[in-house]
Amino acid sequence: FVSGEASSVFAPFYAAAAMTPQWVAPLIVVGTVAGLAAGSVRIVQGAHFLSDVVFAGLFMGLMVIALRRCMFGPASPWLSGLPLSDLRRRLRQRPSGA
Repeated sequence: FVSGEASSVFAPFYAAAAMTPQWVAPLIVVGTVAGLAAGSVRIVQGAHFLSDVVFAGLFMGLMVIALRRCMFGPASPWLSGLPLSDLRRRLRQRPSGA
């Protein structure tokens, strides 16, 4: 099972990052560090493995992306800086000439 303690720390930071495009990088970094810190306490206590904490972060990140997409549509301005969106934009452009 994934770590609920770590999940509860990852989720608010990732959700805030999804809603505030200008703060994406700092919120993801701080949320990841805070979630790993909370998870490391549970690892030291013997309640979880490292994989439980890592998967908690991955699941929370994917869940935030999925919920944001469901609630606000497919356009995700906080993901627009990724190289994939630039690649998609270039693929949509029709070649001129011919």
